Amino acid sequence: MATPKKVFNGVDLLHDPKLNKGTAFTEEERDKLALRGLLPPRIFTGEEQSKRILENFHNKTDDLEKYIYMVALQDRN
Repeated sequence: MATPKKVFNGVDLLHDPKLNKGTAFTEEERDKLALRGLLPPRIFTGEEQSKRILENFHNKTDDLEKYIYMVALQDRN
């Protein structure tokens, strides 16, 4: 007997780092997956998010700050 796949939505989806796209969810995805009101209203593409992360990383002044930034990023994703 096949085990049915769990359907994630809302807060459960946001707590799964493999499925959570953060602010990259489209308007349609937000409605379909019950994410409306759980995310900031602004949509940023994955490319925009990556650019912002790299800018923040390069603004760190030493290796320890960069390491702490990357560990925190990993913990959130």
